[in-house]
Amino acid sequence: MRSYVTEENPRFMMIKRELGALQGELTKLEQGNHVAGTPEVPIGQLPQAGLDYIRKYRDVRYHEALYEILAKQYEAARLDEAKAGPLVQVIDKAVVPERKSWPPRTILVSVTSCLAFFASSFWILFKNSPVKIV
Repeated sequence: MRSYVTEENPRFMMIKRELGALQGELTKLEQGNHVAGTPEVPIGQLPQAGLDYIRKYRDVRYHEALYEILAKQYEAARLDEAKAGPLVQVIDKAVVPERKSWPPRTILVSVTSCLAFFASSFWILFKNSPVKIV
């Protein structure tokens, strides 16, 4: 612009200020003096920043692929469950038997009653007997 405009041209002065500000930013980046939280990375830290970016990008892609696989498996399982019939299927209705086959209650009750009678009789006899068994 210096070849066709004068130094007092307002457009030339504005571009000159912008150029000075950009050169100041460039020197800050080259020196590594940058404010934390800004997206600019100092030139000295570019390889490390590139590695961090690649690692984080790889993690994101891994989790995206994992999510897609799990989503497909979930959909397949959901469709299989919808297709499957009921888990319990009634083949024949239950019929109440005419008489119980086992255990015979009358025999059990009578044998137990007899054993209880004899056990209590022996207990009473030995408890009140004068002979002590040592």
